[in-house]
Amino acid sequence: MKTKLFFLLAVVAIALLPTTLFAQSASTSASGSATILTPISIANTVGLNFGSMTPGTAGGTCVLSTNAAARTKTGDVILLTTLATAANAHFTVGGEAGAAYTITLPSSLTVTHATIPAQTMTADNFLAYITSISAEGTIGTLTGGADSFDVGATLHVGAAQVNGVYNGSFNVSVTYN
Repeated sequence: MKTKLFFLLAVVAIALLPTTLFAQSASTSASGSATILTPISIANTVGLNFGSMTPGTAGGTCVLSTNAAARTKTGDVILLTTLATAANAHFTVGGEAGAAYTITLPSSLTVTHATIPAQTMTADNFLAYITSISAEGTIGTLTGGADSFDVGATLHVGAAQVNGVYNGSFNVSVTYN
């Protein structure tokens, strides 16, 4: 009986021991930091202009490349060099020197006749030629904190497109990578 009582007291004594005697802990510190970049900016300095053309009898497209406003056509469109001169949209980008950025171009643009709102044309297939990479693309680098790019697109001209001036606007955005 003494053995049982001794054993019972030993179990109770062990159960009442503070558990912190067996616990271990460790700690360290970590640093925290943040980097504030120069805000990215974009400015449009030249508007997109497909130049002068006639629809011909079947219509087609006027493709304004990103290379020095060179134009090609499909279908029966006749490209002219009188009145309106073709021009790429030109954008300048500013921000943190050496930072990469992404250009977001529109999927389409609708241009509307200046006096006959029911008359429209659509432009699509937007492309950008980026100065910092000397190629078409959507990712540029802010060399020295600045870069620029030219935009071209494809204008769809209908066979019975009414003559006159057509206007519209589109959004282009840039974001840091």
